[in-house]
Amino acid sequence: MADIHILNGDALLAQIPDSIPGKRLVMRECLMDGPVASPSLEEFFRKRCSFLNELSGDLSFKEYEEKTISQINALKNSSTEDSLYLWFEEDLFCQVNLWFCLYILQEYSSIDQAFLVKPDHHSPYSFGFYNSQQLEVLYANKLTIINLKPWSDLWKAYQNEDWSELKKLGASLNPHYPFLMPAINAQLERLQTDTSYGRPLDMVMKLVAEGKSFPEVFRSIYKSETIYGFGDLQVKRLYDLARSINK
Repeated sequence: MADIHILNGDALLAQIPDSIPGKRLVMRECLMDGPVASPSLEEFFRKRCSFLNELSGDLSFKEYEEKTISQINALKNSSTEDSLYLWFEEDLFCQVNLWFCLYILQEYSSIDQAFLVKPDHHSPYSFGFYNSQQLEVLYANKLTIINLKPWSDLWKAYQNEDWSELKKLGASLNPHYPFLMPAINAQLERLQTDTSYGRPLDMVMKLVAEGKSFPEVFRSIYKSETIYGFGDLQVKRLYDLARSINK
């Protein structure tokens, strides 16, 4: 029997105290950005690596395999004797990654329940403001996820762009997990309509039209659109897209 922690990012890996026992795995992905539709997990990984390489320009498949795929494959080896703790925040970035991890557990492992460790209402979108003692409290106050299937289905709906199903699943889970619908609604607001390019691209386009630089745009989006959990690479992609549209 083992305690296994999957952490959403290397920053949390460096932050989590030794007083919390167990093996550490790191989810090194940003599945709310870029292609996710694929007929197989193998092809999915290749698509993701190609997309991430386009963003950074220096990611080989071997490196992606060592840093990312290896961590996901380790999840597949989890058994019912293990206690699995998923450390994810409430923003869309973290939530989509969480859904994917629970999908992997549901489809490929014998795990039938897991625990969610998340920030409290003081800082729902970041573990970064918590010290070691506060992280221990969050760990002690973990939530139990008894049925993995609806969470796995959240990932499938997101992957297939079945937005009505995503909203339906979120509503069914929301009484016990009220952080879900704000993230799902944020995703739905990203969708393009006849009158909008979607949130937050509309705001980025406005800022670009005003002549704002990328650092200025990033600071503004980071402050006003925290529900998305965008990092600099995601905002830069929106910034470049907005500039091309505004030409």
